Amino acid sequence: MDKKQPIYLLIFITFLSITSCTMQGQAYKPNVSRDVRIGRQVRDEVVRKAPILDRQQYASAYQQLEKITNTILQSPHIRFRTEFEWKVYIVHDDNTLNAFVTPGGYIFVYTGLIRYLDTEDQLAGVLGHEIAHAERRHSIKNLNKRIGTSIALTILLGSNNTANLANTLLGLTFSRSSEREADKYSVMYLADTPYRCNALSDFFDRMAKENNQKKAAWLSTHPASEDRVVNINRQANKINCVKNGTRRSLNTLKNALPR
Repeated sequence: MDKKQPIYLLIFITFLSITSCTMQGQAYKPNVSRDVRIGRQVRDEVVRKAPILDRQQYASAYQQLEKITNTILQSPHIRFRTEFEWKVYIVHDDNTLNAFVTPGGYIFVYTGLIRYLDTEDQLAGVLGHEIAHAERRHSIKNLNKRIGTSIALTILLGSNNTANLANTLLGLTFSRSSEREADKYSVMYLADTPYRCNALSDFFDRMAKENNQKKAAWLSTHPASEDRVVNINRQANKINCVKNGTRRSLNTLKNALPR
């Protein structure tokens, strides 16, 4: 069995538990409202298990992160600005460099990633990449491709496996084309903001130079390569987006995190 298949099976279990649609050999065609419904259930499972920072206790950190996110979401290239819920969550884990998004726009950012990055532009680059995964509906498209052959296995697995959704989502891998598309749209989104368009390349470049791939969970599901840095910079040049960006430090955000 393809090692990726259990991931999609488990996510599909969630789909079965929240929709009354009867599928009799017909391929399921997901829509935006179902993206949100699936995303909510995945979000709830992650929030239940992960050490999420309290939104009131760490209001300043959330406000700063939401400001960056909302700036990106003003890009005219965003298709589902109002259809998706676009809510950010901060995971308290300083030892992990990670960020991920569920269908429907629920974004999770680890404190380890925030502490590792230097500028708002770099964080915006990562957020833009994750927003693109939701916007381009990469998880849903992967799910839809597998539904035709996975229904019987899903039923056999049983609904109790919904408890594993948080862990399996963290291990979800995208195709190279999906990763390239997310990189491309990160550049395009940031072109409409004060942030440097190719700031995402800084993260990949730094990780490669430090030979620190094993530490970054984000890179385990987002394969890093020199080609990606080149492609990101090429996309910025292609749309003639060459700017210095804000160069604002993340120190204020870092200081708002747990010590």
